[in-house]
Amino acid sequence: MESIDIANIKVPKTITYNDSSLICNGAGIRKKFMIKIYVGALYLKEKQTDAEKIINLAEPMAMRLHILYDKLSSKQMIGAIEEGFQKSVGSGIEKFKKETQLLYEALAQIKKNDYFDMIYIPEDGIDVLKNDTSMGKIDNNYEFKKALFGIWLGQNPVDATLKNKLLGV
Repeated sequence: MESIDIANIKVPKTITYNDSSLICNGAGIRKKFMIKIYVGALYLKEKQTDAEKIINLAEPMAMRLHILYDKLSSKQMIGAIEEGFQKSVGSGIEKFKKETQLLYEALAQIKKNDYFDMIYIPEDGIDVLKNDTSMGKIDNNYEFKKALFGIWLGQNPVDATLKNKLLGV
């Protein structure tokens, strides 16, 4: 399998989920306080550079987070995702309690080199995988999908440098 090497992590150039083959649009490192937290990779059906368009696409896509930081706790990761949702939708996150619960449960046990895939399939939902094992599915909710991908691609992303890398710019 062809891959891209980022921070000594082999990021696959393509992933396949069910019948959907997705290509790596871009990948980069999420840093906080100069610490490399994870490698993030965005997968789409075809390459795109317009973040708003990607957020609004109603087609298969995925976000992979490969944990780099060995001292990252589940509580810290969940806090970071919550912060990302706040930046993505502000107080509107309250309406997604059910959807975020599964995501947070998947992150309950976390260690270096774990990787998490959040794969959106229209009419199906978002399957949350940890190390290629499904942790459960978030029911189809297009608004939640936009909020989730907005964490990294929105107007106020968690990391502007990572956003640019995900967009391949």
